[in-house]
Amino acid sequence: MDEIEQRKETVKKFLKERKSWIQYGILALIILLSIYVRSQDINHLQDPTTGKYISLELDSTIWLRYAQYITEHGTLPDVDHTRFVPLGRDLSTLGTFTSYFIAYLYKFLHIFIPSITIEYTDIIYPIIATAVMLVFFFLLIQRLLDWKIAAVSTLFLAVLPSFIFRSMGGSSDHDILGMMFIIIAFYFFTTAWQSKTTTKIVLFGILAGGATIFARLTAGSSNLIFTLFGIFVLIEVFLNRFDKLSYYAYLSWIVPVIIFFSIVNKFGGIIGLMTVTLTSVAFLALGIATVEFFLFKKDIFKVKHKLTFLPEGVISAVITVVLAVLLMTIISPSFVMQKTADAYQLFFHAYEDTRWTITVAENRKTSVQDWAGNMGSQAYVIAMMIGAVILFYRMTRELRQRKVITGVFTFFLIGYVFSRYSNSGILNGESTISKFLFISSLIVFFGTIIYGYLSYFKKNKTEYEKIEKLSQSDVFLLLWFLILVIAATSAIRLLFEFSPISTIFAAIAFVSIAEYFYNRKEQIVKVGGIILVGLILFNPIEVGPFSKGIILNDFQTSFNEVAYSGPGYNQQWQIAGQWARTNTPKEAVFSHWWDYGYWVQSGFERATVGDGGNSIGWWNYLMARKVLTAQNNTEPLGFLYAHNVTYFLAVSDDIGKYPAYSSIGGDQNYDRYSWIQTFTLNPQGTQEKRNSTVLFYQGNFGFDEDINIDGVVYPKGQAGVGAVLMPVNKKEGNSPMDIEIQQPIAMVVNQGKQIELPMRCVFYNNKLYEFTNYKIDSCFRLLPVFLNQNQANPFGAGLYLSRRTSHSLFARLYLMNEENEYFKSAYDDSGSIPLSIYQGRLVGPIKIWQVVYPKGFSITQDEYNYYTVTEYPDQSLQKI
Repeated sequence: MDEIEQRKETVKKFLKERKSWIQYGILALIILLSIYVRSQDINHLQDPTTGKYISLELDSTIWLRYAQYITEHGTLPDVDHTRFVPLGRDLSTLGTFTSYFIAYLYKFLHIFIPSITIEYTDIIYPIIATAVMLVFFFLLIQRLLDWKIAAVSTLFLAVLPSFIFRSMGGSSDHDILGMMFIIIAFYFFTTAWQSKTTTKIVLFGILAGGATIFARLTAGSSNLIFTLFGIFVLIEVFLNRFDKLSYYAYLSWIVPVIIFFSIVNKFGGIIGLMTVTLTSVAFLALGIATVEFFLFKKDIFKVKHKLTFLPEGVISAVITVVLAVLLMTIISPSFVMQKTADAYQLFFHAYEDTRWTITVAENRKTSVQDWAGNMGSQAYVIAMMIGAVILFYRMTRELRQRKVITGVFTFFLIGYVFSRYSNSGILNGESTISKFLFISSLIVFFGTIIYGYLSYFKKNKTEYEKIEKLSQSDVFLLLWFLILVIAATSAIRLLFEFSPISTIFAAIAFVSIAEYFYNRKEQIVKVGGIILVGLILFNPIEVGPFSKGIILNDFQTSFNEVAYSGPGYNQQWQIAGQWARTNTPKEAVFSHWWDYGYWVQSGFERATVGDGGNSIGWWNYLMARKVLTAQNNTEPLGFLYAHNVTYFLAVSDDIGKYPAYSSIGGDQNYDRYSWIQTFTLNPQGTQEKRNSTVLFYQGNFGFDEDINIDGVVYPKGQAGVGAVLMPVNKKEGNSPMDIEIQQPIAMVVNQGKQIELPMRCVFYNNKLYEFTNYKIDSCFRLLPVFLNQNQANPFGAGLYLSRRTSHSLFARLYLMNEENEYFKSAYDDSGSIPLSIYQGRLVGPIKIWQVVYPKGFSITQDEYNYYTVTEYPDQSLQKI
């Protein structure tokens, strides 16, 4: 027995002496796991028509193209003339740092690996940036908390599904590089704050400032740095512990940023930083901290002993804000009101200010179910929130009212987050109870904090002094968490930025629970509890009520996502690109909905009118109205001519995007707004008659406008089409295609009543059948449904096209193959990918038309100015 105890002590001593080895060994394994998961798609990212590697997704394409140019020419041109023809894109106002980073990473790697290409460097750069970020993330959490939480949170982040897509191989957009610099800035800032000597404070502060500059040059997510650091300093001021060293730490961070952006006029330069709502917080904090430092810490006016009616930080804040408001009111009377409106929009209606922003999928508001779906499981989300409560309780444990305050915080967290539990149901963020829960949680929490803070200051100095001793690390982490909780509930695109802090709080929950069991004296409770936590995280199998472990489940989900991911610029696009490079002039200009611009510029090597940069929203409106939803053949010509367009491109994705661009292209009353609904053949409703068969297609199309039929008004949004009846007569022949098409009938439902109305047209087998005796001006576009790769039902589904849609240029050209004297078919891969339903998904061809202008066609100077102006002439056209 003594020998066993002696061996145990030997092992403990060995582990204790090599504790850092073990920690960094675990970190190394986590990084290797991260690299392994994120590299599974690399072999898929190649264009066989060029033999080169390509980016994974759309936005990454532009950064690769610019990196290729930098590698070849050393620097980017002032204007990119392949974008936004005829004006081009001014690159001096665009954050192109990501491309420079990729290009110089290539040059560095090329020294050691001469065979490496710029394209391969581009697809591995996110993996490298993630590895670097994980190192600093681990060091940051180790410094703020401990190595166990650091290890678990880093492991979570390595496999978290919501973080994987923008950090996997080929996803070479700026997101992961921006996040890498954000975490580096956080690490050096906290190191500076915790240092005790001026030299170290200034050194680490400057390093944090440098990382902030790079982050700002890389991505808009860098705003988090300014917001978090600014609010953190304000809290430090309010807690009356902002001393000389704190002031030096903050100055050493912000001064390099001020100097750099005063010299380099990027994104509005230093004026932009000081006036944009999110970044201005840091400069407001600088002003308050400066007033606090000189007015109270230095007491240069000898008034410190007189100003005791409020906490020093509050007095400093009031003085600074009053002076700032007076100054800005003198300079710009509308500035303060505008900033107030901007702040309200930002926190309560982010990404809901224009028609364009609400049509972008990644700007959609999120719910708790979205969090769970993107982060892997509800268990993870619950653990994250439990971790937040644990940290808050630990931070306030010295306060006499800690349980009450923690209860209030818990109510706030649950009320704020769960007020939008799902997009359907009572807690959808829009219902009365949702809004009540949302607003009351804010009022109760912040009201309690403010009241308690001032009350303790006035009546209970002992408790007030305890508030002053709240852990800086805990305050920093909770602020980081709360800022991103607000962000992550405003738009689904921000779940990527939310992921790192979420892993910290999930790790806090599991480590805290594990430590609770470990510290219990009962051996069975100790061992059983540790095993339970281990199973929750790492259970390898799913049996009965027991789910697979959270981390293993996340690993499997992320691994599969990467392994089965291929480039958005897929084989269909690659073949079309090869055709375009071979068969169109190099000076050709393509028009299309903005999404595909980067692929056309890079893969087709041709210029475009619009792209994902969306720097000229007015042209999106014109493209949507004058081209895609144009109601006649001549309406598009003026806009296309002004932009030197020679080719027009459309793809099947434009069917699903019809609501987006018809909304953007509508007038103030949304006159073009509509949608294309799929109706599916229901064999049970199909009727066999003596000489014909009536196919029954079931679906749901709510009217996009009021329709008056025989004096009866069928109101939009209330009445609609619930089914389409398609009579067909069998002709002689063996082919199922040998049928005679009859006039389709729309089954219209209004206020519980049903009426059958003949429709104007139907499109089948490359032929449009039009009828004169119709009651409702709409069309039905029949679609084949593939049962397997070689067998299809040619009548399996159909698209319902309302009056607005069926007369649009997109519907006539793409859906109904209209022969048009101004748009001559140049490329159509319908032979290999027909418009159809395949494996439950709508797929279809890429079609390209050559634009043929009438002989002698021209536009006036006023028309040219209208089509090429860069701002909305009438702002009401983009209002929601």
